[in-house]
Amino acid sequence: MELTCFKESARAEYAALTNQFNMFQKQSLASKKAQQNQHNMIVDGILKMFDEYKIISEWVFHEEISKLQDEILNITERSEHEIMYLGTLRAYP
Repeated sequence: MELTCFKESARAEYAALTNQFNMFQKQSLASKKAQQNQHNMIVDGILKMFDEYKIISEWVFHEEISKLQDEILNITERSEHEIMYLGTLRAYP
Protein backbone atom coordinates (compact mmCIF):
# COMPACT_ATOMS: atom_id res chain seq x y z
CA MET A 1 0.00 0.00 0.00
CA GLU A 2 2.75 2.39 0.95
CA LEU A 3 4.68 1.51 -2.18
CA THR A 4 1.62 2.18 -4.34
CA CYS A 5 1.13 5.55 -2.69
CA PHE A 6 4.81 6.39 -3.26
CA LYS A 7 4.59 5.35 -6.93
CA GLU A 8 1.48 7.48 -7.47
CA SER A 9 3.14 10.42 -5.74
CA ALA A 10 6.29 9.96 -7.82
CA ARG A 11 4.24 9.75 -11.03
CA ALA A 12 2.28 12.88 -10.13
CA GLU A 13 5.51 14.74 -9.32
CA TYR A 14 7.09 13.50 -12.57
CA ALA A 15 4.05 14.62 -14.56
CA ALA A 16 4.12 18.04 -12.87
CA LEU A 17 7.85 18.44 -13.53
CA THR A 18 7.45 17.31 -17.14
CA ASN A 19 4.63 19.81 -17.59
CA GLN A 20 6.73 22.61 -16.08
CA PHE A 21 9.67 21.67 -18.28
CA ASN A 22 7.51 21.69 -21.42
CA MET A 23 6.10 25.11 -20.50
CA PHE A 24 9.63 26.40 -19.88
CA GLN A 25 10.75 25.09 -23.28
CA LYS A 26 7.80 26.78 -25.02
CA GLN A 27 8.47 30.08 -23.24
CA SER A 28 12.16 29.87 -24.03
CA LEU A 29 11.47 29.13 -27.68
CA ALA A 30 8.98 31.99 -27.90
CA SER A 31 11.52 34.34 -26.30
CA LYS A 32 14.25 33.24 -28.71
CA LYS A 33 11.91 33.68 -31.69
CA ALA A 34 11.03 37.20 -30.51
CA GLN A 35 14.73 38.05 -30.15
CA GLN A 36 15.44 36.62 -33.59
CA ASN A 37 12.64 38.73 -35.09
CA GLN A 38 14.05 41.85 -33.40
CA HIS A 39 17.53 41.07 -34.71
CA ASN A 40 16.18 40.50 -38.20
CA MET A 41 14.36 43.84 -38.09
CA ILE A 42 17.54 45.58 -36.97
CA VAL A 43 19.60 43.93 -39.69
CA ASP A 44 16.99 44.85 -42.32
CA GLY A 45 17.04 48.44 -41.10
CA ILE A 46 20.83 48.57 -41.29
CA LEU A 47 20.80 47.09 -44.79
CA LYS A 48 18.25 49.68 -45.95
CA MET A 49 20.33 52.48 -44.44
CA PHE A 50 23.43 51.10 -46.14
CA ASP A 51 21.63 50.95 -49.49
CA GLU A 52 20.50 54.57 -49.08
CA TYR A 53 24.03 55.59 -48.12
CA LYS A 54 25.42 53.75 -51.14
CA ILE A 55 23.00 55.48 -53.52
CA ILE A 56 23.72 58.91 -52.04
CA SER A 57 27.48 58.39 -52.01
CA GLU A 58 27.44 57.21 -55.63
CA TRP A 59 25.40 60.28 -56.62
CA VAL A 60 27.82 62.61 -54.77
CA PHE A 61 30.78 60.83 -56.36
CA HIS A 62 29.35 61.27 -59.85
CA GLU A 63 28.56 64.93 -59.16
CA GLU A 64 32.13 65.55 -58.03
CA ILE A 65 33.52 63.68 -61.04
CA SER A 66 31.37 65.78 -63.36
CA LYS A 67 32.63 68.99 -61.69
CA LEU A 68 36.22 67.80 -62.07
CA GLN A 69 35.62 66.93 -65.72
CA ASP A 70 34.21 70.40 -66.35
CA GLU A 71 37.19 71.96 -64.62
CA ILE A 72 39.61 69.87 -66.67
CA LEU A 73 37.82 70.88 -69.86
CA ASN A 74 38.02 74.55 -68.88
CA ILE A 75 41.72 74.26 -68.10
CA THR A 76 42.29 72.44 -71.40
CA GLU A 77 40.45 75.13 -73.35
CA ARG A 78 42.37 77.91 -71.62
CA SER A 79 45.64 76.11 -72.28
CA GLU A 80 44.75 75.65 -75.95
CA HIS A 81 43.88 79.36 -76.24
CA GLU A 82 47.14 80.32 -74.57
CA ILE A 83 49.10 78.03 -76.91
CA MET A 84 47.31 79.50 -79.93
CA TYR A 85 47.99 83.04 -78.64
CA LEU A 86 51.65 82.24 -78.11
CA GLY A 87 51.77 80.74 -81.59
CA THR A 88 50.37 83.91 -83.08
CA LEU A 89 52.86 86.01 -81.12
CA ARG A 90 55.76 83.99 -82.50
CA ALA A 91 54.37 84.16 -85.98
CA TYR A 92 54.42 87.97 -85.87
CA PRO A 93 57.65 89.07 -84.22
